[in-house]
Amino acid sequence: MAGFQFLWVISVDSLSHSTWSRDHNIFRLTLRNGKQWLFDRVRNAGVIELRETIDDFDYCKAFALHVEVNNLELDEFPTICKTYFIWYFREGQYLRDLNLTMLIVERYFRNLAPEDDGLDVSLIDIYDIFPSNPHHTHPLLLRSGQHDRNDWVGEVRRLAHMRFLRLLMKLQSSGWSLIFITRKREEQCNATTKELISAGYGGWASLIMRSDDEMQMDSWKFFNKRRAELLNQGFRMASVISSRMDALTGPCLGKRNFKLANPIF
Repeated sequence: MAGFQFLWVISVDSLSHSTWSRDHNIFRLTLRNGKQWLFDRVRNAGVIELRETIDDFDYCKAFALHVEVNNLELDEFPTICKTYFIWYFREGQYLRDLNLTMLIVERYFRNLAPEDDGLDVSLIDIYDIFPSNPHHTHPLLLRSGQHDRNDWVGEVRRLAHMRFLRLLMKLQSSGWSLIFITRKREEQCNATTKELISAGYGGWASLIMRSDDEMQMDSWKFFNKRRAELLNQGFRMASVISSRMDALTGPCLGKRNFKLANPIF
């Protein structure tokens, strides 16, 4: 019936004559017409749940945006989206989305040229380079029983880092000044600088970090405050680039701002 989704619970044995592949707890079946289905094994039972990929994936992707906009807790993520969170990373969709959003940035700047005074800047949220705690296992991975899969998580992070570095190198080579901003406190400045240099970054105009007073602020207020200070200092903000909504909220934004694919989903 149109407009409805169906859920089947079937035995694994009933799929024995079909072509399907297993990736840990996630199964994939490709039908003759090219349509794909994902399967999620039910723990402690000899059954799997079958859900149509497209409908549920689109719902979970839309809900992820809802989570970002409303700053919801991960506990409010629907249970059905845990499987698709893993799929989003493992099957390369996150990296494809990230590449597409970065292509949009590159094509925008391709036809622009900064002034020679060094005041045309792009504000870069370095959360997309180094998460606040890069060794922390994502809560959704823990709840999905994937906390021991650090090998593929590390590979996704490595490829995302390489793509981000390539974008920033293109901006720098075109003459744009890069100002890095982070949610970390100022006491971590030396360690953060070493991490950036070790990862291949260099030549940034400045690194903005939180003072003790700013640690008590909501992050979006911190970003607003620091953007306003840059404009008051005479900088012309060409763009703000981040995967997080808090960095892209409020006044004093750039002429063009870019929301990158978010690794939360």
